[in-house]
Amino acid sequence: GDTRKNKSTLTRQFATNVNIIFQKFKDQDFVYYIENKQQTKQTKQTKNKLTLIKDDDLDQKLAINNVVAKISQIYLKELHLLNQRYAELARVDQLTEQHNPIGPDAIVNAFALSLKVLKSENNIKLMIIKLFEKNMVESLGPAYRMVNKYLKKNEVLPDLKFTIKQQPSTEQPINNSINYLAQKLSGEDEN
Repeated sequence: GDTRKNKSTLTRQFATNVNIIFQKFKDQDFVYYIENKQQTKQTKQTKNKLTLIKDDDLDQKLAINNVVAKISQIYLKELHLLNQRYAELARVDQLTEQHNPIGPDAIVNAFALSLKVLKSENNIKLMIIKLFEKNMVESLGPAYRMVNKYLKKNEVLPDLKFTIKQQPSTEQPINNSINYLAQKLSGEDEN
């Protein structure tokens, strides 16, 4: 009920978050998000910052990271080309995927932050993130290809080809939050 009732507010908040990201990109400020503890009071510097999900919402953070990792893997080629083309637009040498204004990191966090408007419990928000993942995985590919095509047509690195200098990892995709958490906690220790 809460989700249906607040659908338009949620959509508006998501659009607002994405607009903030694009404004920051335009201003060559590629730090789209700040940690929650950094934002103690609203100042001129922090008012246009998007605050990441708090550490105590670990389940949500893991779900978000899982979605970002999945999209990054599936659309490796498209994102590689977009990162370079957006770097060209921003007049910088290199742009990481986190700095790409339509990269999964930016988009998924922008959506997750818009869930703050809901009064729903955490498990409902997790289900919504899961549904968002399904929709994003299906729709981001065509969107990324369309943006690449548009930028290419408008002479933004039109001859750019997809090449990777190092061999991609042979690791399996991260399929769930437990794998992600285990991977993060273990670091180099295989146990």
